[in-house]
Amino acid sequence: MTKTEMKLNDTRIQLEMALSRENVEKPDLVKSCIHAFITNARSVTVTMQNESNASAELAKWVEARQEQMRKIPLERFFYEQRVISIQQRSVKSNRRFEKIEKMEPDGRGLGPGGAILVYEFEGFDKLFPGDSGNVFSLCIDYYDYLQKMVNAWLEVMG
Repeated sequence: MTKTEMKLNDTRIQLEMALSRENVEKPDLVKSCIHAFITNARSVTVTMQNESNASAELAKWVEARQEQMRKIPLERFFYEQRVISIQQRSVKSNRRFEKIEKMEPDGRGLGPGGAILVYEFEGFDKLFPGDSGNVFSLCIDYYDYLQKMVNAWLEVMG
C-alpha cells in the first residue's frame, strides 16, 4: 500500500466516523472528524505529489491533474476550508433539524416523515450557489473525487 493510499484510507475513516449513527448527534465529535477529514484529504494530493517525484512521467501526470483541480469548485472549496481550519480557526458548520414531510425511498411510502439533523458548511454558497451546503454530501463527493484520482494515479504507476 502506498503512502497516498494510506492517506486516502485515513480520510475515509474520518468521514465514516462523522457519518456514524452513534456520532452524528455529537457536534464536537462531528466537527473534529470533519476537521481531520479536510486535513487528511488535502494530504492525499500532497503525498501523491511527493511519491511521484521519483518518476518524471508520474510527476508530469500529477502536475497536470493539479492544474485541473484548481478549476474544480469542490477542490477549491476544500482547499479554502483547510486554509481556514489550519491557519485561522476551526471550520464552522451550522447544525439544524429539517422537517421531512413524507419519507419515500425508492418510491415506497414509509409514513408521515419526521426530522433529520443537517450540518451545513458556513460560506458554502460562494462556490455552490443554490446548494444545500450539506457537510456530509460535500465530504462524500470530495472523497469520491479523491478516490477516483488515486485509482487513476495507481494505473499510471503500473
